[in-house]
Amino acid sequence: QANFADNTNRTLTLVGSTQVQQPGIQAWQDQIPEVTLIDIDDGEGGLMIVGYLVTDLGNGLFQYDYAIQNLNSSRAARSVAISMPAGALPSNISFHDVDYHSGEIYDGTDWAANLSAGFLEWSTSTFAADANANALRWGSLYNFRFLATSTPVSSSLELGFFVPGVSNSINVPVLGPAESNTDCNDNGIPDSEDLANGTATDCDNNGLLDECQDDCDGDDTADACELINGEAEDCNFDGVPDSCQISDGSLADCDLDGVPDSCQIAAGASDCDGNEVLDECQIVAGDVDCDNNGVLDICENSAVFFYGVVLSPPIPISDTQPPAVSTVTVNDSGSIDDIDVMVDLTHSWNGDLQVTVQSPSSTLVILHNFSGGNTGGIQTTYDDDGGPNTTVPAEPLSLFDTSPVQGDWTLTVSDGFPLDSGTLNSWELIVEIAGAGLIDCNSNGIDDTCEILTAGDCNGNGVLDECDISSGTSNDVNSDGIPDECSIDPFYVRGDANADGLQ
Repeated sequence: QANFADNTNRTLTLVGSTQVQQPGIQAWQDQIPEVTLIDIDDGEGGLMIVGYLVTDLGNGLFQYDYAIQNLNSSRAARSVAISMPAGALPSNISFHDVDYHSGEIYDGTDWAANLSAGFLEWSTSTFAADANANALRWGSLYNFRFLATSTPVSSSLELGFFVPGVSNSINVPVLGPAESNTDCNDNGIPDSEDLANGTATDCDNNGLLDECQDDCDGDDTADACELINGEAEDCNFDGVPDSCQISDGSLADCDLDGVPDSCQIAAGASDCDGNEVLDECQIVAGDVDCDNNGVLDICENSAVFFYGVVLSPPIPISDTQPPAVSTVTVNDSGSIDDIDVMVDLTHSWNGDLQVTVQSPSSTLVILHNFSGGNTGGIQTTYDDDGGPNTTVPAEPLSLFDTSPVQGDWTLTVSDGFPLDSGTLNSWELIVEIAGAGLIDCNSNGIDDTCEILTAGDCNGNGVLDECDISSGTSNDVNSDGIPDECSIDPFYVRGDANADGLQ
C-alpha cells in the first residue's frame, strides 16, 4: 500500500507491507471488497484478470468501472465491449492506460470508444494493421468507466485478443446496465424517451434529466447547468455552487463578498497564521493589528532561528548498515509558524534514499522518498513554498505548524536498495517561532512599538515608561508612574512656594 503526496512530484510513500506474488489488481478488491475479480485464460496458457465494480451515485445514477490486467498473456488484448441494451445511455465515458516513454516503440494512442448495435466498445488497431498498436500487453492494466441511469444486471464483457489465435475473443460474465425504463420525474415516460423527444433536457449529458438533479438554491435550474452556463461559481470544483455552500454554512465567507474564504486564501489572500480565516476578518473581529498595516501582529512578531549540526565524521549511508540518524536539540520554546530543513548528503544514487525528519512531539515528515536517479547526492533546503535553491518536500512541512519547537529533532536517512552508498554531512532546521520577535517588556501581548504611541515614553528612549521604572533604569520616587526625569522639575527647591527658585 502506498500514499501519493499532494505535490507536483506526486511522491510515493510506502505505508504497508509488500504483498508478495499478488497481482496489482488484487489491491482494488482488498480496498473495496465489493469488487469482483475473474481469471481469464487466453486459450494458450496466458492469464488475464477482469475486475468490475458498480457504484450507486444516487438520484438514479450508477458508475460502472472495469479493469483488466494482463498478467502474462502474449496475445494481449485490443478491445473491450460491454452490452448496452436499448434505453441505456452511457455518459462520461473514460479510458486509462499506461504512458509509454523512454524510446518505447508502442503507439500510446488511447483506445477509441464507440457506441453502436447494443454495445459500448473501446478498441485499438488490429495486429495486422499495426503490430505496435496500443494493445493491453504483458504486465499492464487498463481501466474503463462510464455512467448510466440504468440499474446493474447480469451482463457480459467481450474481451478481444490482439494477436490472432484459435479464438479471437472471450465473453466474461460481469454486471452491466439493464434496459432502461428510468422515469425520474414520474411522468409515465422513460427518461430516455423524454430526452429523445425533446420534452426534457440533460445539460451535462450524464443521462439524468436536469429536473431530477440537485438544485441547491431552488431556482428550478439544476446546479450542474448553472455551473456549465456560468450562472454560478464553483471555486473549489466540488460540483456545488459556492453561493449554496456559503448559505448553508459549509463554507465560510467572513467578508461577505460571495467568494468562499478558502478559495480566496488558495488564490493568495492573506492568512498569515494558517488558521483558514482571512487576516482582514480577524482584524475586524478584534485580533491585534496595532500599526494598522493589515497584518496581524502575531505574524509580524515571529522570528527566525537556526538549529543545525555539522557531522564530523559524516555518518555513513548504506543498505548494509542501519539508517543514518542525527539529532538536534532545540532549547528555545514557542510554537512553530514555519519550518524549513536544509540537508547536505552525498550518495551515488538518490533514488535509493528516504529522508525523514521527526519533531519532539513525534510527528514525522518525509522529505525525500526514493525519487530521482542522479548521483550528486542531496544538497538542498526543503521548503513547502519552493523557490530558488529549494525543494518541495515529499510531505508538507506544514504538518509541524503550531506545534512546540522545543526538544529533540531527528533526521533519518535510509538506503533501501543495494550497491550504492554515501554519507550524511550536515543538516539544519530553519524555524520561524511565533511571537519570538515580539518586543513586549510588560508582557501584555502588545508590541511595545505600537503601545508606546499611547502608553508613554517620556524620555524618548524607545522603552515604555513603566518598563524603565520596573527595570530600575528610571526612578519614580513619587510613584506617579512617570520616570522622575520627566515628572520632577530639575530646578525644584524645597520651600519655594512661589516657584521662583528661591527658598
